[in-house]
Formats: sequence, structure tokens, C-alpha cells
Amino acid sequence: MLVAGGGGFLGRAVARAAAAAGFEVHVTWRTSPPPPGFPAHRVSLDDHLATDRLISAVRPDVVVASLGGPHRPLTADSRRAAWRDGLLATPCLLDARRAMGTHFVFLGSSHEFAPSRAPHDERSSPGAVSVRGIAARAAGDAVRLWGEETGSPTTILRPFSVYGPGEPADRVIPTLLRAATTGVPFHTTSSPSSR
Repeated sequence: MLVAGGGGFLGRAVARAAAAAGFEVHVTWRTSPPPPGFPAHRVSLDDHLATDRLISAVRPDVVVASLGGPHRPLTADSRRAAWRDGLLATPCLLDARRAMGTHFVFLGSSHEFAPSRAPHDERSSPGAVSVRGIAARAAGDAVRLWGEETGSPTTILRPFSVYGPGEPADRVIPTLLRAATTGVPFHTTSSPSSR
């Protein structure tokens, strides 16, 4: 298995779980260091040639794309990273896999859906209102189209509120836990700047 984005919170968790399940796991990373103990490849996945070389060397049976980046891309650099990962890196990974036809798993984002008072499910319509959501939706559409064109198995997951060990301290669950243990109020309202 190749976990693209293995230095991120979710990618690290996927890599560890896959290794525990018996997979030989390789990870890619760009800025966040990957978990120790895995063959790690520092590569720009938006570079077609570099991605082709990586896939040819590793020859994974499964590729997991966990390229979401910051959960709130507020800076110009983080917004560009979201576009790069959604509109360039994911298609490069797909093209490199085209001849092999094995399983591609895309980890999208809850940001692909607009805020709603009703629960979301698999039939919910997209309504992304953030850079990350729009970029993730575009990447997911590319994965769906690739699966239809090649007949290769694909899985698209859109996890909501993932939490666990190693989670960044500014996310919801760690913030709630700090509020509960320190008595500091937790504010549930959002602002336009969070988009």
C-alpha cells in the first residue's frame, strides 16, 4: 500500500492501521514528517514524472490518497496547497496507476458539503463553500471518472470529525477536551474567516 500524504494526521493513522493489518506500507510526504518505521518518499505528487517514478518503484496494490492538507486553509500558501493537492496531485497519482488498474482509495472531506441542519449521508448533494471542500470535490470527481474509464476499483470516503492520538491541538475534539478540563468556554459559532 502507498499512503500519499502519510505525514498528515489521517495519513499517519491509515499507515499504522494498514501495517497492523499486514500490508507492506510506503508513505509519501511533502512537509509533515511521516511516522517512523515506514519506507518514506519525499516527492511532489503534482510532478507527473516524479509520481510515475514513485509508482513504478513501489508498485502498490492499493493507493490511499490522504492529501487534504490543513483543515482550514486560511493563508495564501495553504489555499494554493489545497488546489495543488486536489487539482494536480490526485490526477497525477491516477495517471501513474492507469496501467496497473489496482485499488485507489480517496479520502475526501466533510467540507465537500455545505453546512446543514439535516444529517448528511451518501445521497446528500455536494455544496462545498470552502477552498478545501471545492478542491476535494474536484479530486473525488477525478477519482470517480478514472474508475469508470479504467474499470479499476475505487473507494471514495468523506470522513467527518476524525479524531484520535496525534490530532492537532486546534481541532474540535482536543479543544472540547481542554474546555472540559480547564473550564474555559467553548464557542460553537463560526466566522467567515474559517472558510
